[in-house]
Amino acid sequence: MPSGQGVETDTIAVVDALGASADSQQVVEEPLLDELIDGRYKLIKRLGVGGMAEVYLAEQTGPRGFSRRAVIKRIHRHMAEEERFVKSFEDEARLAALLQHPNIVRTEDFGDDDGQLFLVLEYVEGEDLRTLCHRAEGSHNGLPLPVVLQVGLDIAEALDFAHKMTDNQGAPLAVVHRDVSPQNIMVTPAGQGKLLDFGIARAASNQQQTQTGILKGKVAYFSPEQARGEN
Repeated sequence: MPSGQGVETDTIAVVDALGASADSQQVVEEPLLDELIDGRYKLIKRLGVGGMAEVYLAEQTGPRGFSRRAVIKRIHRHMAEEERFVKSFEDEARLAALLQHPNIVRTEDFGDDDGQLFLVLEYVEGEDLRTLCHRAEGSHNGLPLPVVLQVGLDIAEALDFAHKMTDNQGAPLAVVHRDVSPQNIMVTPAGQGKLLDFGIARAASNQQQTQTGILKGKVAYFSPEQARGEN
């Protein structure tokens, strides 16, 4: 991207994980004020809720005044005792540990808080691409071409990295994201695109494998192969 070219943003957004979004129709109880996760992460506000997990903005605390923002993705309590959901969440955590790329939202920790599994995600300042596109439509100006090109390149690099990943023995993991959509792409104030939410990704290492013919993802963004139910 040309020097000085950036994306103007005036709010902070973070993650839309496993379908968790602000416009979700599902409702979960708000955390108690100053609720701590694993004794280290203070929940600040809920960002979204999906079918299997809820997402919170949090403050990570440590000794001698250490503090930084983080994002917590926590499995619903009523699903924490169902093996298939627990395995899916564990699959996501294992895959996330390997997804170390500058254009992929980083997973920094995985834990169990009183029976509820949770992921700690990188806090990303910026907005998701869906929000930016809606704003651009309202202004009738469209997104700046350099931003469109840079974000497209960044996400292509992220997907290429994921597709080429191997396990510790060098065997291909055959990772397919299956939910590449504007709400799963963050754009930083500098114009960098970062891909998030590998929660329904297919990988050879998954304990829970999707049955043939079962479709996952957002229909409007299906690839032809995905729409046909092909592996």
